[in-house]
Amino acid sequence: MRYNYKIYPIDAKTYRLYEYAKTHSYLLLGEEKALLLDTGCGCGNLAETVRSLTDKELIVVNSHGHLDHVGANYQFPRIWIAEEDEALMYQSSSREEKNKGIRRYLTGMYPDFESAELERMIQTPQVKETAYLKDGMQFDLGNRIIEAISTPGHTRGSYCFLDKTYRQLYTADTVCDIGILLFFQESAGVESYYRSICRLYNRKEEFDSIYPGHHTPLLDSSYLEEYKLCAEKILNGALTGQKHVEEIGQGRRAVYKRIGIVYQPESER
Repeated sequence: MRYNYKIYPIDAKTYRLYEYAKTHSYLLLGEEKALLLDTGCGCGNLAETVRSLTDKELIVVNSHGHLDHVGANYQFPRIWIAEEDEALMYQSSSREEKNKGIRRYLTGMYPDFESAELERMIQTPQVKETAYLKDGMQFDLGNRIIEAISTPGHTRGSYCFLDKTYRQLYTADTVCDIGILLFFQESAGVESYYRSICRLYNRKEEFDSIYPGHHTPLLDSSYLEEYKLCAEKILNGALTGQKHVEEIGQGRRAVYKRIGIVYQPESER
């Protein structure tokens, strides 16, 4: 019971599934099919939670390949992910990586995290089958269309998803209310991220709300402008980040209004 997902209805056909590890997955229901966006770290039983809400044919997509978004992939027969992030997904899902990453991540948040649950998560198998997301492809759920939008930055294969029917944008780690990390080896860098944010910003009239993968679960499009301007100022030299170090990496953190971008300058790579 401790590790069960918390279910928060967004509307009659949309649910936010909040994992004990503080990640948001989203379940979108159409007339014929359902779509699950991201599978978290793998705490508890995500498939059981989903099936308590729908018995429709299920499409499962990963926004990117990091361990806190692909942890329960193994519970589903097929996963959609960007080809650029497929290797990262497999690496993140390996027992070796989980033994380091998941153990550090969860015990860092919860020193009393139960060892039996942690070991179960580490020993889970890999995903059974993958399919590749393509920019602009659409998932028709039945009177509900979801468009996949390529947004490299956080990783080279990061994607956001636009619900064209319900006017919702799902951004995972590309946009949240705190900041974005672009300092990983698998990150695409500030210039690529700037282009991605501009793509989303230029379509802001197509959605009313933004749902990220972490932190505050409901944002508005004003955050897109702040990320856009922050990245623009980094690129033109108007804003220089200060040294930023954390356990999973380091770079420079540039702050603009409510958000920050942590990046690795080319000269320091």
